[in-house]
Amino acid sequence: MSNLILSKESSESEIKAYFNAVFELSKSDNEFPINLEEVWMLVYSGKNKATRALRDNFIEGVDFKTVTKNGQGGKFSTTDYYLTVSCMEFFIARKVRPVFEVYRQVFHRTIRNQLSPIEMQLEMMKSMQLQLQELIETKAEIKQLKSEVEEIKQRTTTDLHQSTIVAFITRNNIKLDVTKYGAMGRKATSICKKRGLEITKINDVRWGRVSVYPDSVLEEVFKINN
Repeated sequence: MSNLILSKESSESEIKAYFNAVFELSKSDNEFPINLEEVWMLVYSGKNKATRALRDNFIEGVDFKTVTKNGQGGKFSTTDYYLTVSCMEFFIARKVRPVFEVYRQVFHRTIRNQLSPIEMQLEMMKSMQLQLQELIETKAEIKQLKSEVEEIKQRTTTDLHQSTIVAFITRNNIKLDVTKYGAMGRKATSICKKRGLEITKINDVRWGRVSVYPDSVLEEVFKINN
């Protein structure tokens, strides 16, 4: 494949011809069929940048291998890099959309076309299982959201029947000296404790943490004191 060198100026037909040749070569026992020398120009501006990125992001002996050539006639030795098909896909093809589209046409579709009917059915079953699992998870999420919404509704409805001392007298236009707020609160607290009713606390800008009582209790407190 040394006569097939790709670059950013390579046409779609040239890229496809190269990938077809790689695909045929990958069907042999050659685990590393792509010479980096033939493809780095598709993405990188220099071979040194390509080799640095390759070593930083992939594993030698798994994703690529190196072959050192001894220099002759006073020349320095050189190192060639050979990539697996999957390494080439993520290192080169996926970085350039048009290149990846051609790559998919050659590899992904060809692989699908080579599946036997049984293998195709298995693939379809896997796909259906994944879709079913996603549907189940989506239904579970919807159920959880409905539960949370219902809880919020119940809490909101309950809160409409509870008030602080200030909120209650304001809403009911009750005239009460501010010095008596504490006494009313203590009476409301006493009634709640006797009846086993919960008293909650909320933040108030003016008074800090204040108690919230059932409106029925507050109605009784203010009726008693009128």
